[in-house]
Amino acid sequence: MDAADLAGARGSSLHLAWVVPTLGTLPGQESASARLLPGATSALLDLAQDDAEAHLREQVAQLRARGLLVTAEVLRGDPAMIIVRTAEQINADIAVIGTHGRSGLEAFWSESVAPQVIGRSHVPLLLVPVHESVA
Repeated sequence: MDAADLAGARGSSLHLAWVVPTLGTLPGQESASARLLPGATSALLDLAQDDAEAHLREQVAQLRARGLLVTAEVLRGDPAMIIVRTAEQINADIAVIGTHGRSGLEAFWSESVAPQVIGRSHVPLLLVPVHESVA
């Protein structure tokens, strides 16, 4: 069961949000690279935003074809903070977050978003595993 199945079963709407960092909110090693190559990093982040917008357009079309009420937006900033703020602003009943399953020190060093959201959110969270496709 995914977020769409859950929304469909409950007759709820979905709000899809994709957060692209800014130069100032890039984590760890990416931040160091951004300071060395700010123009290139900014261009890459803009491309990431374009890709996210295209992906969300496809997702919205597919979900609407299934009869679901769905909205979507690409946001910029610190992913954990933006997710928490957006869930509160839209008065979400639940926030569904994809996770790579990192925990403990691995999550800390990789600066995983899910543990950061868990620590800040007052909205119930459902973490779902992200399955990477191998090309």
